[in-house]
Amino acid sequence: MDSNPHARPQIAPEEALRFAAERFGVLVTRAEALPSDRDQRFLLRDEKTGQKYVLEVAPAGEDPESLDFQNRMLEHLAKGGF
Repeated sequence: MDSNPHARPQIAPEEALRFAAERFGVLVTRAEALPSDRDQRFLLRDEKTGQKYVLEVAPAGEDPESLDFQNRMLEHLAKGGF
């Protein structure tokens, strides 16, 4: 594991599936890596229901206020139907 707290995380798709289930209670059947430069993102899918999610794994040293801002912006967009 890289000791740089700002290094891009490196997790396998299988770990993303387990993480989504354990941390968020999201049970999905597939994780597909998405392009990203600073973090690691996955498109999570439940192939039975068609439900989709995006899981973002930020570096350990990422500014918590920046992550909070991103989350609030995504919630705002979701409320607007985006």
